[in-house]
Amino acid sequence: MTGCPKTATSEPSTCCATARPNGPQAAGTPASPTLPLTRTGEQQARLAGLVLSRLRGTNLPPALVLGSPRTRALRTAELAGLEVDELTEELAEWDYGDYEGLTTEEIQQRVPHWTVWSHPIPNGETAEQVGNRAQQAARPGHRRVVQR
Repeated sequence: MTGCPKTATSEPSTCCATARPNGPQAAGTPASPTLPLTRTGEQQARLAGLVLSRLRGTNLPPALVLGSPRTRALRTAELAGLEVDELTEELAEWDYGDYEGLTTEEIQQRVPHWTVWSHPIPNGETAEQVGNRAQQAARPGHRRVVQR
């Protein structure tokens, strides 16, 4: 789970990342947004749902759940017991550009000591751009809703 931008709702906001994908990239980041969840990822998603309920102090559904339109993100939400109210591209996974589909280890073979936080991502997004998208999604009336 990660911190989220503050919203203007009376309910605190919570962010939950997509669980671990299946495939050759599963052990590292980044992962292609089309990869399905692993069994471990499915377990992580279920546990995230329990943690979110405890953090919120209720089993009642959240007032609003925003989600990425990616299949894996929707499956993560489903397993966490969340019903997504709105889909928005602002919550899509980080665009890893030329590194899409490679593990961290594979990237580090090309760029020693590479991390998403310390090095550029050719033809991809910066941490600042990803953060700006998340902030945009948290602002009602400012996000690009794909589906309600």
